[in-house]
Amino acid sequence: MAENKKKTLKQVGTMFLVILFAIGALIATFALKNNGDNAEPTEPSTNIEHPTEPQIKDGPVYLADGDTVNSKIKADTTSVKFTNTSVPDGVETIDFSRDQDETVLGYYDGTDLTITSYNGDIIMAHEYCSNMFLDKSNIVSIDFTNVDTSNTLSVGQMFHSCHSLSELNISTWNTEKVVDMTNLFASCKSLTEIDVSHFNTANVQSMQGMFAGCEKVKSLDLSNFDTSKVCDMHI
Repeated sequence: MAENKKKTLKQVGTMFLVILFAIGALIATFALKNNGDNAEPTEPSTNIEHPTEPQIKDGPVYLADGDTVNSKIKADTTSVKFTNTSVPDGVETIDFSRDQDETVLGYYDGTDLTITSYNGDIIMAHEYCSNMFLDKSNIVSIDFTNVDTSNTLSVGQMFHSCHSLSELNISTWNTEKVVDMTNLFASCKSLTEIDVSHFNTANVQSMQGMFAGCEKVKSLDLSNFDTSKVCDMHI
């Protein structure tokens, strides 16, 4: 009888331990679930890198000032053409833009320089185009077809001492705001003709030396010139 009693107590003790273990497991499970529900949501990472998209800018593109353009033209350059065609793949480019944002790019094919707008638009000339081709004595031809000069104030010495220049297309020039034409074509010894018949000179104040040293030019049509504001007209 005593032995049966011991056996019964042992069974009761075992069951009690099992019940305690089960209760402990339930409490632990509840605590983990409760902590998970109260945890603050994790913020998504903001450091994910995304492929860089090219920045396309709308609106006009602007050419750098004359001195800056001059400094980037090689001494042995023989032709310069302003256009709106695409830059060929694989060529080395030169940034001719006003803001150095690569919206106006130049590239060479031998000694021929092409300057083009990145988006196909016309290139807006800088207010100060002075000295742009000063002393570039190997240049034979310059074509300004894709340049808008409507905001330009100064073209002084722009082609000064371009001794080899024989072809110059400035037919699209708008000179209504220009005040300085000093030495514009001075020492262009190879030019045989200069078409300035479309020039608006109503605001020009200086024409000093404008055609000085143009030895091969036989005639000039200046009939449309308004010289009412010109202070120095020794051309």
